[in-house]
Amino acid sequence: MYLPLKTAQALSDNTDKISEILVQASDSNQVSTVASALTKALPSATVSTQEALAQSVSGSLGSASKLISSLGTWLSIGVVVVAFGLAVLFTVSGVNQRTRDFGTLKALGWSRRRIVGQVATESQASGARQASCSAWSPPW
Repeated sequence: MYLPLKTAQALSDNTDKISEILVQASDSNQVSTVASALTKALPSATVSTQEALAQSVSGSLGSASKLISSLGTWLSIGVVVVAFGLAVLFTVSGVNQRTRDFGTLKALGWSRRRIVGQVATESQASGARQASCSAWSPPW
C-alpha cells in the first residue's frame, strides 16, 4: 500500500518528524529492486533490508562471542592468580605456626635451604592429599 509521506505525517500529527517507514515487497525476489528504487527516490534516507539487518545481528553476536571468550581468558588468569596467592598465604601461615619446630631443626644443624625444602615438600604432599580426597569424596 502506498501512503504519501505528507499524509503519513498528517495522520500521525508528526509533521516533518517521521523517522521510519516500513515497506513490504510483493515477492522476496523484488526486495532488492524495491530497496534500489527507494534509495533512488530518497537519497538522504537509509534503506535497510531484512538481509542487512540479519547481517548486523550476526555481526553483533560475533562481537559478543569474542567478548565472552576474552572475558573467559581474563577470568581464568584471575583464578590462577588468586589460587597462587592463596597457596602462598597458606604456606606462610604454616611457616609462622611452625617457627618453634624450625628453631629445633636449626639447632639440630639443618640448613635454611633444607628447612625450606621440607616445608615445600610438606605443602605439596598436603595439596596432593586434599586433591585426592576431594576427587573420591561422595557427592552428598
